Amino acid sequence: MKGIVSRGAPRGRSEGWAAGIHFATSPILWSPETGIELLVATGRAKKTGFVVALWTLPDGKYRFASSFLFLDDAAPVALAYEPSRRKELRWSACWGCAGEQGAVSLRDDGRVVIVHY
Repeated sequence: MKGIVSRGAPRGRSEGWAAGIHFATSPILWSPETGIELLVATGRAKKTGFVVALWTLPDGKYRFASSFLFLDDAAPVALAYEPSRRKELRWSACWGCAGEQGAVSLRDDGRVVIVHY
């Protein structure tokens, strides 16, 4: 996975937060299944944060797959990847904090969804 870093992490309450989990603050190429590749990124503006997923296309182009907006909340968000859980890419503004994290996943019907939990 490009862009994965294993040092540093979002603030969190769990002491075991990094057990096998890699964090990234830069966009990453994510392959939930063989032959499928998405560019997933987080970012923020003055009052809004976001998580966005883009299908990678030939010739360096991209097509929108899904997004999640944090209206009136521009807290920094990191992506979290666990190599043993290829089908899910997690995001978090506060690792281990209820309501501050979610996931990007590929559904059986081929749609990319970004959820908050």
